[in-house]
Amino acid sequence: MKKRPDQWIVLVVGALAMALVWLWPSPIPPEGTAVERHPLALGPSDKPALVLFSWWGCPHCQRMWAEYGPRLVERAQRGEIRLVFRPIARNRSEALVSAFLYCQPPRDAFLSIGDYFAMSALPEATLREQESTRPLLRCADSAATRARLSDDNEAVTRWRIEYTPTLFAEGRRVKVEAMEAVLASWGQ
Repeated sequence: MKKRPDQWIVLVVGALAMALVWLWPSPIPPEGTAVERHPLALGPSDKPALVLFSWWGCPHCQRMWAEYGPRLVERAQRGEIRLVFRPIARNRSEALVSAFLYCQPPRDAFLSIGDYFAMSALPEATLREQESTRPLLRCADSAATRARLSDDNEAVTRWRIEYTPTLFAEGRRVKVEAMEAVLASWGQ
């Protein structure tokens, strides 16, 4: 059966449209206050926020937290900044450590982050047997905490987190080469 010229035009235009839809870059996620709303936040909500996406197994994240974390927490506790921590877990032990953070008041959770980097390397069974974590297990295993962990995992995709640590300062993604300077300025 022979195709008419108008049928070929429709076919070609349709193929081009499908190719454009397939190849068109997805929109950049809206940065700003949406990334700042999180249960692991310390400091007033009306202050500029520094949001940190951090994977427990990341040595850069551990060094960064050891160097800047205490000063950032101090500033947030004084009400000067808002600090938001988004933990990324890639295995069951790391997910349990993230859950422990959610099961504490934010002030206590932020003071525990440095210790939790080390704890995340332990087997899950060991974490469940520790005397210090036993009181948190019921909360850690709850549906509400699992939903928070799921939201963190979805945020990795939604916010296109490709490396850790990833920072958002006042709603804007911080480029890798600028992280050190941004952390230093926020930690002053």
